[in-house]
Amino acid sequence: MSFNSTGFLLLFLPVAVILFRIIQLRGWQSLVFPSLLMISLSFVICSGVRNVLILLGSVAANFILLSLLIRVGEKRKLLVLWLLVGTNCLLLGYYKYVGFFLDNLALLWGGQASLAAIVLPLGISFYSFNQIAYGVSIYRGRANRLPFVQYFAVTTFFPYLVAGPLVDFDNIAHQLNDGRGSVWSRDLAMGLSLVVVGLFKKVVLGDSLAVYADHVFSFAATAPGVDFVHAWVGALSYTFQIYFDFSGYTDMAMGVARIFGVVLPPNFNSPYKAANIGEFWRRWHISLSKFFRDYLYIPLGGNRRGMVRLHTNLLMTMVLCGLWHGAGWTFVLWGGLHGLYLSGHRLLSSLFPQGIIGRVRGVRVAVTFVFLVVSWVIFRAESIGVAAKIYQGMIGSSGFLELSGVIKLSSCWQWLAGAAILSFGMPNSQQIFSDHNPSLIYRGYNDNLSRPQKLLWKPKFAGVLVVYCLWLVALYHIDRGGSFIYAQF
Repeated sequence: MSFNSTGFLLLFLPVAVILFRIIQLRGWQSLVFPSLLMISLSFVICSGVRNVLILLGSVAANFILLSLLIRVGEKRKLLVLWLLVGTNCLLLGYYKYVGFFLDNLALLWGGQASLAAIVLPLGISFYSFNQIAYGVSIYRGRANRLPFVQYFAVTTFFPYLVAGPLVDFDNIAHQLNDGRGSVWSRDLAMGLSLVVVGLFKKVVLGDSLAVYADHVFSFAATAPGVDFVHAWVGALSYTFQIYFDFSGYTDMAMGVARIFGVVLPPNFNSPYKAANIGEFWRRWHISLSKFFRDYLYIPLGGNRRGMVRLHTNLLMTMVLCGLWHGAGWTFVLWGGLHGLYLSGHRLLSSLFPQGIIGRVRGVRVAVTFVFLVVSWVIFRAESIGVAAKIYQGMIGSSGFLELSGVIKLSSCWQWLAGAAILSFGMPNSQQIFSDHNPSLIYRGYNDNLSRPQKLLWKPKFAGVLVVYCLWLVALYHIDRGGSFIYAQF
């Protein structure tokens, strides 16, 4: 079940909200976590019983190891922590990478893999990472072990189960234990507004741009080459498609959680307004970037062991980040490319503290955006060969406009122009709803974005009317799109 499906929006979510609200009104605080657990498991069951069984096994194994982590002596705590991390990594590695490993092994031996493709269980990447982070927090004394039902409910809470954000379990449990019945009407208004805005981004903007991106990349898979115009149309279309797709999911996840009284941390913050690649990663999938920084880059040594080690750590971290996104060489290369971007940015910053492309932020944003467009090509391509054809077209080696009629360029430019205006010239959801605390701001978070006083959303007639109109437009387009891109990771 996807957040952008009619079954979820018109049946599952209303029933779940009504059930949860009845429990709140009755004052049955002891049923808050069991009810959320039942709702979340029902959500997972709608995607397949197999997903529930794997999730149950993961939660049970982690809870047992967390219990051991608290009870064993100091000398054995690190061993138990490694068992917990290893258990999650083994589970994640089996479902995400065994097929990739066998395929490449078969290629080396000149044969074919004998096992069928392994289907990735729903949300396994995110609940595995969440449980690793929670285990490390307990090991470091920064969190307390939750009772089993609370732990189970927080781990499986469906708004962030599918594609994040990664969360602080203690904080989520604290919010649910506090109870927010007294401000439920405000949470409902804020949550529904975020859901509608996110749905509009996904099904109207993201899925409309997906049509053009899919045409170009599918054509490149069979054609000898792609011309300059279509190559850039395909690259730009996917660049904005994934932007609105992930931004839309983030808004919907935060909105659904808010309806249940939970404020999630920010996970998407106008990343295309970044003036360098480092800033981009502080704005794109914020919680995942923070996870790789805290649990991989820093343990590898970060920037504390000299320049050579710094650049090596950056490259290793981003290659693994790319591999996390998908078991394929295109994702590995995408991660490596971003590792080179980050390394190059660090190197140039140290050599030219005043910058080499000017101090005007707009110029630096434009240059960063071009680098991002180039990187998204290899991320989207089905193979390295397809990406190579797009890249050749982008530099003009396959002609300027040789594919007349492949897609309607006039309508495509309109969508791209609109996407650019919204991405670069308009405030994001966090800014528009900033008066109502749409996200949980954590220590060290800095959005560097101003609050647009004239566009601040207010729960009055005008604000409600705008949201209602967006809902009608989104509902009209809802059946034409697919699942969220990040749900497949």
